[in-house]
Amino acid sequence: MRIRRWDMRMGDFLDLVEANRIRINRSYQRSSKVWPLNAKSYLVETVVEELVLPPFMVHAVRGRAGRKGHGELVDGQQRTVALLSFRNDEFRLSDAVDRKALRGRTYSRLSQRDRRSFDRYALRIDRIESATAHDVHEVFRRINYYTAPLNPEEQRHARFQGTFKWFIQEQREVFAPALKSSGVLTEKRIDRMGDAKPLTEIVHAMINGITTTNARSLRKIYSDFDPAFHLSRDFAKRLKAAQRVFKVWGRLPKRIGRNYHGYSLLLALLHALQSVQSLGRLIKRRRPLQEAEAILRNLNILASVLDREDEDDVPSRYRTFHRASQKGTNVRARRATRFRWYYRALTARRV
Repeated sequence: MRIRRWDMRMGDFLDLVEANRIRINRSYQRSSKVWPLNAKSYLVETVVEELVLPPFMVHAVRGRAGRKGHGELVDGQQRTVALLSFRNDEFRLSDAVDRKALRGRTYSRLSQRDRRSFDRYALRIDRIESATAHDVHEVFRRINYYTAPLNPEEQRHARFQGTFKWFIQEQREVFAPALKSSGVLTEKRIDRMGDAKPLTEIVHAMINGITTTNARSLRKIYSDFDPAFHLSRDFAKRLKAAQRVFKVWGRLPKRIGRNYHGYSLLLALLHALQSVQSLGRLIKRRRPLQEAEAILRNLNILASVLDREDEDDVPSRYRTFHRASQKGTNVRARRATRFRWYYRALTARRV
């Protein structure tokens, strides 16, 4: 078995599929009905914008008795079906795409420049030659075997394609650099959508108040706001303002730079910048945000409290904060306690 690079333009590839020169072997491929409209639209935009797609894989099947051979798709069936469907004007691009000029467009209604970008897209194809049917099935099995299973965040983003999912996706793009530079999340965690969960939990708290969340409650908010998310514009402005301040702080003290602390700290910042109704019951009187220097000094004080493992070594003033940062950090009461402490750190001269 040999694998050779076999690149071609998108238009030529889809011509071969329509002419049945490249075929889908449905004996081992998944159903072509998996992808919803938003996912297909996002794929088309990726091609039009000439961004990178993973390579397709095609098995070169020899023809019998002097007949021409053909290719069989080993990997890339769903992408092929979606792209061919778009070229045949079978759907319009949804509002999920980033470029507004593409929204609502069919292939025939693309600008001449965008249609040219689509047709001339350089598609990378790995061509399997001199292989038996067993070899090809084994390649397909191993491709799927070595694919990491989806984590809960990736599952939610695969299952839901409505307004809330795309709102969180936009906020990920806004917050990713700040979360990375602050030390709250690593690039590896962000690549696996590790930033989607805390952002979803923060939005959940802005709507429902601070609660104990789990996979079910986070899935519910995706479901509830899948058709429409009427708070998106207001929340986007609030989150953008918080991101600008968060970015100024730079790298947080190591003890503070953990997921569960980031959740409480960002909620405190959001409330300090502009009152969040669901959080108002936890704070008796709102105060203005302190200067960055005073805030970082207070955060370092709280980080030093966390450095003391034994609670008996912690000054009595800070013991509630220390206790709320131990086991059960997802529990509502401990989240609320950390929120109050971080709000104090953001608004008081000395915590």
